[in-house]
Amino acid sequence: MYNTHLGLNKTERLAQAKHIVYDMKGNNPLILAGDLNAVVGEESITTFLSRVVDSPTAMVSPTAQIPLEHPSHNTIPTVNPKKRIDYIMNAGLDCHMYSVYHFSQARVASDHLPVVADFSLPTIK
Repeated sequence: MYNTHLGLNKTERLAQAKHIVYDMKGNNPLILAGDLNAVVGEESITTFLSRVVDSPTAMVSPTAQIPLEHPSHNTIPTVNPKKRIDYIMNAGLDCHMYSVYHFSQARVASDHLPVVADFSLPTIK
């Protein structure tokens, strides 16, 4: 399990992402979660996606899969979120549920909406 809060500077985020991906070598299954302070398409996100998958795009049920840049993933600001900078990614796990929670307590507790996911180990066939 990797939980991180990346820096505010793009160069710093890329260096942090490369370090984390390097540290992930040989670890499977794994979860990467956190405030990555980067939107889809930024080099730090692309670096992570070279090692893990974005959980909502790789859900077990193909009908539940959601495109990478779907507005339902947006986490900031908490009222009418316009950007996604919070992620749950994984490698070697089955993702059954992924959601950004939109409820009043979340808007008071943080400047980001919470993200949740449900995983299981793949079934051996």
